[in-house]
This record gives sequence, C-alpha cells and structure tokens, in this order.
Amino acid sequence: MERIERTAELSVLRALAFIGFGITILMMGLSYDAALAFLIGANLSILLAAILVLRGLTAPRRDSRSTHAWIMLGGDFGGVPRERVQAVLGLILQRVYYKYALRAGIIGMILWGISAAIRFAL
Repeated sequence: MERIERTAELSVLRALAFIGFGITILMMGLSYDAALAFLIGANLSILLAAILVLRGLTAPRRDSRSTHAWIMLGGDFGGVPRERVQAVLGLILQRVYYKYALRAGIIGMILWGISAAIRFAL
C-alpha cells in the first residue's frame, strides 16, 4: 500500500514539475511587465488547480492501467486482484490530485496578490 502511495505521489509530482517549469518560463518571458507576469502565473496556477480537481473527480472511475503510476508500478502486485488495485490506486490518485490542487490554488492566489500589489504600487 505504501509503495502505491509513493508511486502515485511521484507520478503526479513529476507531471507538476514540468507544468510548473513551463509556467515559470512563461512568467520569466513576461518579466518586462512584472504585474502581467504574476497575473498570467496566477491564472495558469488556478487553471492547473481546476484541472487537478477534475482529474481527482474522475480518478476512481478511470482505468488505472492507463495512468503513469500503474506503469511505474510495473503491474506487479503480489497476487492482489486487479480490481482491488484499481480501486485503491484510483482513491490514492484522487487524494493526491486534491492535495496538489489545493496547493496550486494557494500559489495562484499568492501570485494574484503580488500582481495586484504591483499594480496598485505603480
């Protein structure tokens, strides 16, 4: 069970690292207008949070064999029926998606606040 949780967390974090890198690069590209850069970063973070919530809503019903976590686990579950692994992995992925959706939403709100502070200061 712990192995499945670590793998699910790692697979989601890996994808979020790539997305976060892309958002950061875009914000750096817009650094000529700091308020705009933070606003775009905030909007993309909130969009990411919404996508993670949607992924979390569908995770228990989605076929886990098509997930990156399943591939990372290698399909070796020591004789546990696939249906049971499907149910457990779906619930774990749901929890992980919700956890990082909350964090992405908080980051988005912080970036929005920075953007607003910059706009009001100018």
